[in-house]
Amino acid sequence: MVTRVRRRAAALVVLMVGSVALAQVAPPSEGGEASGPRPKIHCENTTVDLGKVKEGDLAKATFAIENRGDADLIIDNVRASCGCTIPKQLTDAEKVVKPGEKREISAEFNSKGRPGTQRKNVTVTSNDPDEPRLQLIFTAEVETLYTINPQNYVRFKTARPGEALAQPVEILPSQEGAKLEVLAVVMQTSAVTYEQEPLEKEGKSGALLRFKIGEDAPIGQLMSKADIHVRVGEESAQASLSIHGEVVGELAFRPDRIDATRKDTQTGQRLQAVTIDSPDKKPFQILGVEAGPYMTAEYNARPGESEYVVTVQIKDDAPAGPLAGTLRVLTSSYEQPVIEIPVFAVVTPTVSVQPSLVLLRSGDERGMTRRVRFETARRTPIEIIEVSADQSFIDAKVVDEGEGTNHYKMVEVSLKDGAAVGDATATLKVTTSVAGAEHMTVPIRVFAGGSAVGAAQN
Repeated sequence: MVTRVRRRAAALVVLMVGSVALAQVAPPSEGGEASGPRPKIHCENTTVDLGKVKEGDLAKATFAIENRGDADLIIDNVRASCGCTIPKQLTDAEKVVKPGEKREISAEFNSKGRPGTQRKNVTVTSNDPDEPRLQLIFTAEVETLYTINPQNYVRFKTARPGEALAQPVEILPSQEGAKLEVLAVVMQTSAVTYEQEPLEKEGKSGALLRFKIGEDAPIGQLMSKADIHVRVGEESAQASLSIHGEVVGELAFRPDRIDATRKDTQTGQRLQAVTIDSPDKKPFQILGVEAGPYMTAEYNARPGESEYVVTVQIKDDAPAGPLAGTLRVLTSSYEQPVIEIPVFAVVTPTVSVQPSLVLLRSGDERGMTRRVRFETARRTPIEIIEVSADQSFIDAKVVDEGEGTNHYKMVEVSLKDGAAVGDATATLKVTTSVAGAEHMTVPIRVFAGGSAVGAAQN
């Protein structure tokens, strides 16, 4: 009986000791995170109001952050949400914030071109496990010396030389009762001119600018700029406007370029037609058309003599590859005596050759023979009249592949039996029945043994 009691007492002691040990090892947090010193980032005021800022001025937003943890706070990065805001970068020493210490985070805001209410974010990235990204915000009300309508751009669809643009530009001081004076308007080109009128609106005195296409403005797309220098009271400022649109003459044409590069063009092929007309339906004449090189052009009048269609065709002798030229149309128009339209194409060869280089390998039965395919671009019939090679160790012959192959022919190229050839070159000569491709050549390279693969890669 005594022995049994002693055994139970010993087991109880072991259980109690084990429970204490487990309690010491178990993690204290519910999330499974290990206990220990931790940094804690804190900012008393995460939002700063910069108040009113005059447009063009630089304003500084400052925040004070504190480490309320019991381990070093490491600031990895400080970045802004906008290119108009530049945070001050911390040194390596400043990035380490000891427990209880504070650190200043500042960012400079450039208000140029950002009128009205502004709200910007600054993100502080640190090793705080609970808040690794602290969001800081500053706001500002950017006041402008003036208002301009429309802002930044004056766009028009089409306009004739000498024509006034429909949309005027209003410039007024921002403050009621103020007076704005336009000191100068500097135009980027003479293609656009302007007229200025006084403007009284909403208790403000300003100016109204009316832009006009210059009499000598070139026909086509117009991209110009106006720098407007103004003064309100004792303060001066500058506004910039971009002016975009198309200047048209008494003749309109479309398209303004012929681009046939998206797919191969065959010799003899007609390209996209160009329509030339008078928007006012005034009769005119086309006195002549020309295109070059390796292109021809012709035109046809539509009823009424106020519209023509011009077509460009690739010549049969045009070389294969990229081709660029200009379509020139001579007209009876005083404003547009010459219309020039760029033309681009990629010409396919009259007869394509695959492969364009024949590789043969001596000493290897599989590499001693190759076939070359000659195919017409427009699937027109082709006949091989004669084949030969300029080296005696090369054999060449036409291979008959039966019916349905009238638009292509196969030529077999091989090393002659018993020919002991090292690395060498040769030329396959082919005479065809296709105009413009009567005499064709294909280079041949012969490699000794197994060297062809490496040489072909080089």
